[in-house]
Amino acid sequence: MTSSDRVHELFDQCRRLLRPGIRHVVIDLHNVRLADTKLLACIVALYQMARSASVHLEVCLSNAVLDLARVCRLEWLVMELAPCKAEAGPV
Repeated sequence: MTSSDRVHELFDQCRRLLRPGIRHVVIDLHNVRLADTKLLACIVALYQMARSASVHLEVCLSNAVLDLARVCRLEWLVMELAPCKAEAGPV
């Protein structure tokens, strides 16, 4: 399974959860060691879908994902989604 396949699978699984009636969804990405822009695009899309469905989305990010988000200038997204800062520390 390629990283693209994994991202697509993550997107499909989460997409099914992000619907009206669901109040809160937590996605745990603490164990991600290698992040790429496909993963960030997936997170942005899930954020937009959650907002549209009035679902509170919380994403716990690894340092690899946080670092890539910084490089891609997505700090705003991290601040919106990542209250889980056990490993990550402040952005």
